[in-house]
Amino acid sequence: MSIAKILEDRKTDNMAEVECAGGVWRDGAFLFPDGSGGSFSRNEIYRDSKGVLRFHIVFVSSSVTG
Repeated sequence: MSIAKILEDRKTDNMAEVECAGGVWRDGAFLFPDGSGGSFSRNEIYRDSKGVLRFHIVFVSSSVTG
């Protein structure tokens, strides 16, 4: 499994975690040593402990070619 997909499955929302995994920002996406890539773009919607609807941006893997 690619580094980017692992971060996506974890619903990573922390840029430091992406950088720690070897992510380098290049051409509009983070690229990893294994050739995978992705960016922060999907809004996760949830209700907090008080029932208030909230959302945040999480990491999403993408197919990198070329």
